[in-house]
Amino acid sequence: MINAGMGPSHVNNFLTGCNIPPVDASTLRKKQKELAPVIIEAAEASCKEAQREELECSECSELEGSFDAGWQKRGSGWSYNSHTGHASLIGINTGKVVEFDVRTRNCSICQYHIGKNEPKPPHECNVNWTGSSKGMEPDMACSMIQRLAEDGYTVGALHADNDATTQSRLPRSIIKKDDKTHVKKNLSKRLYGLARKNS
Repeated sequence: MINAGMGPSHVNNFLTGCNIPPVDASTLRKKQKELAPVIIEAAEASCKEAQREELECSECSELEGSFDAGWQKRGSGWSYNSHTGHASLIGINTGKVVEFDVRTRNCSICQYHIGKNEPKPPHECNVNWTGSSKGMEPDMACSMIQRLAEDGYTVGALHADNDATTQSRLPRSIIKKDDKTHVKKNLSKRLYGLARKNS
């Protein structure tokens, strides 16, 4: 459910197709909370293994990776207002995720009690960001590079989009390379814009 990005109704549609009785949404949420720490632990262990593999495949002592971030609500390039964002750093040699990060600026439990003017009960609050949605990307890039450094890995080069904010926040020692996909997309967008303007 979590990996597929499916909600309770999608899960129950799938179960119905398999001739399995539906499950209540509250049961799914409860099981999701139980499984989340195990999934996170497995993901972190997978990243540690990928870091070792990436360094073994590298010709130098530094990692080279491709970085990108995304949001649950699509940003237009001008408007970013998603409450959550995610990012990953993928090793160039292995194609495996060597580090990941998530930013959340909204908690349904907190929002519920704020709306009722009640004190918030003790709960596991996932809020770890108070800034803008667009500001999540450079923060996640920096925190991933910092965690890699704490584990003894140095990032030598980073392939990413042309986001000036992210580039300005990264250490100067990191070589910034443009990601081919983003370059093609930006070039195509500008060429189509010129064609429309001149027709």
